[in-house]
Amino acid sequence: MISITTSSHDYWDTILLLLDPNGVPALSSDDAWKYFAAFDWVAPSNGTYRLRVAFFEGVITGTLRAARK
Repeated sequence: MISITTSSHDYWDTILLLLDPNGVPALSSDDAWKYFAAFDWVAPSNGTYRLRVAFFEGVITGTLRAARK
Protein backbone atom coordinates (compact mmCIF):
# COMPACT_ATOMS: atom_id res chain seq x y z
CA MET A 1 0.00 0.00 0.00
CA ILE A 2 1.30 3.42 -0.96
CA SER A 3 -0.32 6.42 0.78
CA ILE A 4 0.86 9.93 -0.11
CA THR A 5 -0.48 13.41 0.62
CA THR A 6 0.89 16.82 -0.33
CA SER A 7 0.79 20.05 1.65
CA SER A 8 2.31 23.51 1.57
CA HIS A 9 2.19 26.64 3.72
CA ASP A 10 3.30 28.73 0.74
CA TYR A 11 0.87 27.74 -2.02
CA TRP A 12 -1.90 25.33 -2.92
CA ASP A 13 -3.21 23.39 -5.90
CA THR A 14 -0.69 20.56 -6.27
CA ILE A 15 -0.65 17.74 -8.77
CA LEU A 16 1.32 14.51 -8.57
CA LEU A 17 2.29 11.72 -10.90
CA LEU A 18 3.46 8.28 -9.78
CA LEU A 19 5.71 6.43 -12.23
CA ASP A 20 6.06 2.65 -12.06
CA PRO A 21 9.47 0.89 -12.05
CA ASN A 22 9.54 1.09 -15.88
CA GLY A 23 8.89 4.85 -15.90
CA VAL A 24 5.30 4.43 -17.08
CA PRO A 25 2.65 6.63 -15.37
CA ALA A 26 0.80 4.47 -12.85
CA LEU A 27 -1.55 7.13 -11.44
CA SER A 28 -1.99 10.84 -10.95
CA SER A 29 -3.82 12.94 -8.40
CA ASP A 30 -5.26 16.44 -8.21
CA ASP A 31 -7.63 18.00 -5.67
CA ALA A 32 -8.02 14.76 -3.69
CA TRP A 33 -7.74 16.58 -0.35
CA LYS A 34 -9.02 20.15 -0.73
CA TYR A 35 -6.67 21.59 -3.38
CA PHE A 36 -3.88 19.14 -2.57
CA ALA A 37 -2.99 15.88 -4.28
CA ALA A 38 -3.26 12.64 -2.30
CA PHE A 39 -3.82 8.95 -2.85
CA ASP A 40 -3.99 5.50 -1.27
CA TRP A 41 -2.98 2.83 -3.76
CA VAL A 42 -1.91 -0.81 -3.78
CA ALA A 43 1.10 -1.31 -6.04
CA PRO A 44 0.66 -4.30 -8.37
CA SER A 45 4.38 -5.16 -8.28
CA ASN A 46 7.56 -4.57 -6.30
CA GLY A 47 10.19 -2.12 -7.46
CA THR A 48 11.20 1.51 -7.23
CA TYR A 49 8.34 3.91 -7.95
CA ARG A 50 9.10 7.57 -8.61
CA LEU A 51 6.91 10.45 -7.53
CA ARG A 52 6.72 13.76 -9.43
CA VAL A 53 4.96 16.57 -7.61
CA ALA A 54 4.40 20.19 -8.68
CA PHE A 55 2.12 23.17 -8.35
CA PHE A 56 -0.22 23.94 -11.24
CA GLU A 57 1.10 27.49 -11.35
CA GLY A 58 4.52 27.04 -12.99
CA VAL A 59 6.01 30.39 -11.95
CA ILE A 60 5.56 30.10 -8.19
CA THR A 61 8.18 28.86 -5.77
CA GLY A 62 7.93 27.72 -2.18
CA THR A 63 8.14 24.71 0.06
CA LEU A 64 6.14 21.66 -0.93
CA ARG A 65 5.87 18.59 1.26
CA ALA A 66 5.00 15.11 0.00
CA ALA A 67 4.67 12.67 2.88
CA ARG A 68 3.42 9.21 3.71
CA LYS A 69 0.02 9.25 5.38
